[in-house]
Amino acid sequence: MKNGPKSTPSARWRTEGQPDPHAGRYDGERSELAMGHLTDDELANGVFMHGNEPLNIEKILSKDPDYHPSIAWLTAAKDRIRWLSRKLEEATATA
Repeated sequence: MKNGPKSTPSARWRTEGQPDPHAGRYDGERSELAMGHLTDDELANGVFMHGNEPLNIEKILSKDPDYHPSIAWLTAAKDRIRWLSRKLEEATATA
């Protein structure tokens, strides 16, 4: 966007003075999120490698503990981005 805004807000609801639509869901610890045991880099790599794979029914039925369907990776990434966005806002507000 050549003539668009120079920056994008982390949350339009925040800049518009609206309440958080997720009502504190992302105020907890990172470890409480989906795949919260993974580092940011591990999660990013997992989404890159597995975020568009077809569902593997055999691995689900075998209860393979190392298998996560793509929706699990994408949900974890969504949660992490929202969590990080709030943490960045907190950090810059107190700085």
